Amino acid sequence: MRICLLLVGLIIFMDARAQLDFLNCSDTVFCIPTVSGLPRSKGFELKRDVFTDHSFRLSDSNGESIQQSQLSQNERWSVKIRAPLMNKEQFKLAIGLQYQHEEFNFESPESLGNEFFSLLEDKDLRSIGGDIYMAKPFRGNKFLIVRFQGLFNGDYDLFAEGKADYLKISWVGLYGVKINDDKSIGLGVSYSYALGNRSILPIIAYYNTINSHWGIECVLPQLARVRYTMTQKDIFYAGARLQGANYNINLEGRPAPYFLEMTEAHLDLRYEREIHDWLWVGASLGYRMNLAFDISDVDAIIRDPSDVLFTTDVQDAMMLSLSLFIVPPRKFLE
Repeated sequence: MRICLLLVGLIIFMDARAQLDFLNCSDTVFCIPTVSGLPRSKGFELKRDVFTDHSFRLSDSNGESIQQSQLSQNERWSVKIRAPLMNKEQFKLAIGLQYQHEEFNFESPESLGNEFFSLLEDKDLRSIGGDIYMAKPFRGNKFLIVRFQGLFNGDYDLFAEGKADYLKISWVGLYGVKINDDKSIGLGVSYSYALGNRSILPIIAYYNTINSHWGIECVLPQLARVRYTMTQKDIFYAGARLQGANYNINLEGRPAPYFLEMTEAHLDLRYEREIHDWLWVGASLGYRMNLAFDISDVDAIIRDPSDVLFTTDVQDAMMLSLSLFIVPPRKFLE
């Protein structure tokens, strides 16, 4: 009964007729001005990613191999919620909350000779935080969108105090033009951990609905994919995604944390299916390419190469993703 009430509450909270004709948050990368053909915004999403077994090879800063092991299990769980807060004619405001944890299980943990590998074994890496989206439509067809994000990333106890040191701040600013009902383009800049460590990157957003079935969705360098809408209830995607994260890892007896810097690229095929007016399921099958899995003792944009203590050659792996998500009912958008 409580679950039903929660779902009903989420649906009511997502009732934002005027806002949803401007902002669309159908993907987890960014909210953009709506163009025709986009699916309804995701207000709630529960997702699980699992990866096939793959090897780890740890090297020092000189490239000398230190340790090699096999991961027998690597999986991620995440929960995300998005909802509008303000819907003025000239200003839109939305928020998002999220929780994610990732686990690593090695094939022979008792044989791990490296202390860092041993700590990763069966350890939860958590990420808890939220986003604030601010959108400013201008006269004509121009717009400005800003996102601020704060995440607590690390190996902390979920209910422990003193999480301030784990806070990771990022932001994105995007100025764009909605060319017509089918196409929008934007340019901007981001300060984030998309490459594993702090970095400043240019952002290019391009959304184009070619016809009633085909569309292109790009937020470069993080997302590029093609959308095929078979019916209103069946949507397919094919594309690539860049994903990065930075976690604080504490070792007993060490006053300062290590920083685990992760960057990976995903190539996948995805299918989403409506099972009720407001309830959808999704499944993805793809290939994960590891770009970085480094251990550093400095969290900064500018640093010396010697600050990277260890680099890890992580074998590419197949991945399966399953999700359940809620969207606004169609009657809210009429």
